[in-house]
Amino acid sequence: TPFAHCVSVAALLALMTQVMGWTSVKNCTTLVLGGFFHDVGLLQFSKEVQAIKDLEKVSLDLRIQFEKHPYAGARALEPIRTIPKEVATIVAQHHENVHGTGFPKKLLRSDIFPMARIVSFVDEFTERLLEDKPGKRKSPMEVIDQIEKTKSGHFDESAILALRLGLTAPSLSEAKRVYRQTLGL
Repeated sequence: TPFAHCVSVAALLALMTQVMGWTSVKNCTTLVLGGFFHDVGLLQFSKEVQAIKDLEKVSLDLRIQFEKHPYAGARALEPIRTIPKEVATIVAQHHENVHGTGFPKKLLRSDIFPMARIVSFVDEFTERLLEDKPGKRKSPMEVIDQIEKTKSGHFDESAILALRLGLTAPSLSEAKRVYRQTLGL
């Protein structure tokens, strides 16, 4: 369900903030809320648009509607003063990618809010992990490997590493240690 997807994205982001060694409560909260609300804009569209999983397999009209949901979500969040403004930025940019082939603005890496780049990866990961294909479920590591093969360079390597370690390291402290060591931090 869309709710399960958003909750899963937020939970994985919370884990990743720990692996990445984030200490700012504001930054951790902003990232997790961005993940939780990333698809809130879909609620303004039909069930048909909400159910889209592959943009290549839908009509141009449905694709155009779907590609509006990031900004619809950002606009819905902006008036809520208790939600950090950066959350709306994450929501608006969560379908952008570093090559400028995302949507809705086709932003390049340097123009995409760093937290939105992290949410973009975890959104893709969770979407693939929760795919309902009988007999074709993949393990989390298989999904990460598949993303790296099919969308090489689309996502921040540090985000991929943080999730991989968060899901496989024997402990959080070991995940943090290996993350810092690998990135030379």
